Amino acid sequence: QNPYNLLNRTYEVGLAEMSVREQAGLLAYSPLARGLLTGKYIGSKIPEGSRLSRDDKIRKIVNNRSDLAVKSYIDLANKYEIDPVHMALAFCNERPFMGSVIFGATNSLQLKKILDGIDIKLNSEVNNAIKELNKKHPMTF
Repeated sequence: QNPYNLLNRTYEVGLAEMSVREQAGLLAYSPLARGLLTGKYIGSKIPEGSRLSRDDKIRKIVNNRSDLAVKSYIDLANKYEIDPVHMALAFCNERPFMGSVIFGATNSLQLKKILDGIDIKLNSEVNNAIKELNKKHPMTF
């Protein structure tokens, strides 16, 4: 069990190969990067009731670099008419080393949004664009 998302892909460095070879899938948590990939924290915004409003540990990952990366991923999702949340979750689900993705929802609206995109699949064009964005914005935290 490790964190894994578009912004934090450290699992790919050494552990992903072992997961595939040993058929021991990752139980990924934080697929939305503690909510950053929803875009709600861009510009140091702290929405009332958000995780950031309750947990100071998240503040260290909200910065100019993460803002730029999140904006880029959101722009990409919008370009292909995919909800950014669905794109982030689909990306995680489609990794060959993934066992399961553990997500959290603060309320029923968030849960519904996540479940509405459960069957989204990313095409090769989107995956290639994600790969390029990762090169441009590697490990923002």
